[in-house]
Order: sequence, then C-alpha cells, then structure tokens
Amino acid sequence: MVPAKNNIIETPTGLAFTMENSSVRWSNVTVTTTADQMVAAAADAGTVGHSALEDAKEFLRVELAHGPRPVKELVAAAVDAQISERT
Repeated sequence: MVPAKNNIIETPTGLAFTMENSSVRWSNVTVTTTADQMVAAAADAGTVGHSALEDAKEFLRVELAHGPRPVKELVAAAVDAQISERT
C-alpha cells in the first residue's frame, strides 16, 4: 500500500503486505516505490484495465474450450474463481 497523493508533508513510504486466506498480513518491509511507478509497471505488464467482465469472458473461454458444460457446474466453478454469477 503506497500513498497516492500528499501535499501536506514529505511523501511517506508505503506499507508492504500479503493476502493470506482472505486476510491481510502486514510486513515490516518498507516500500519506496511510488503509486505512479506501480501503476506504470502494472500497465507495462498488462495487468491494468482488466475488468470483471473481461475476466469472466476469459474464464468461460477456458471452461468451455472442450465443449458444453452444465450451467450449474459453470456457476459453481465461477464462484470458486471469485467471479459472480451476475457478471
């Protein structure tokens, strides 16, 4: 987690963390990368701009690559992949 904007004090460092079992685990590692640098790196890697709809489309391409499957199976697999049924 890094500060995105600050015009009151000198820019502070960020806080490192990992996600474990749906919870946040904070680290004592200092992050000196700025928010702009992180966004630029993510854009270069192609990870910015993915929408839930794009993720759902890719999920369906993979799941249906070998032919039709029952809707109930697809919905259950989508929920497991953290894709909502509505998407």
